[in-house]
Amino acid sequence: MILGQDIHSATGILLLNEGKELTQHLIDKLRKLEEVEGGSYTLMVCKPGCHEGSEGAESDD
Repeated sequence: MILGQDIHSATGILLLNEGKELTQHLIDKLRKLEEVEGGSYTLMVCKPGCHEGSEGAESDD
């Protein structure tokens, strides 16, 4: 899974940036952080390749 938007902590610190591949290790770390902070994160994900070529892409039409 690819992260579809940035994830920030409750204090505004960038934790993970858009386009980052979400591995099981990162998901586990976020879950532990949720437990420590007593909050929760909502993640928007997209399929691999969803961000490739989206910026500045030119059409061949």
